[in-house]
Amino acid sequence: MTTGLFEISGDPELLKGTIQAQVFEVGGKAPTNVIRTDQDWFVRMEWSIAGTLKSMLSGNWLLHLHLESIGAGEEFSLPDPAAEVKVPLNPCGDGTYKFDFKVPAGKVKTTHSSTPYKVVAAITYENACGKPGPMAGFVEGTDRGQLTLLPGSLDDWVDKDNPVRVIDAFVTALKLKDLGFEMVV
Repeated sequence: MTTGLFEISGDPELLKGTIQAQVFEVGGKAPTNVIRTDQDWFVRMEWSIAGTLKSMLSGNWLLHLHLESIGAGEEFSLPDPAAEVKVPLNPCGDGTYKFDFKVPAGKVKTTHSSTPYKVVAAITYENACGKPGPMAGFVEGTDRGQLTLLPGSLDDWVDKDNPVRVIDAFVTALKLKDLGFEMVV
């Protein structure tokens, strides 16, 4: 899970926080850095605040999720380019929060055979009067863990005449269990 810190005006002992984000496939292994565009997936954001002023805050957290293309490609803001998700603060709670940005299959489309994206999860704050507050945080995927959106099938990447198809047919025909391989599916 990638972790970042809130930037807060004033003394950090009065108020401080962290933010984390992680990508999950719906019904698949979690976490993941590679997802398919034809499957549902989500980004889980978890954040916390602590300090003397924690119980005095009221208003809303404003959550934003962005997919920044690495190289040529469209940029995405979720759930919608003009929207943000509001999560009410709970001044009487323990200071921890969680939200899942759910992305349905087909919402993000790639125009190339594969487009790598960096996920950026951001949180800002508005007070009870709807005015921006003095704290914000973001976390972005690292290059090593960048999100890649794949076409519906890896088969789409391989030409019909590619020699790898002969190798695939040969390996598929082998009885690997009889050859001593234990973890055969």
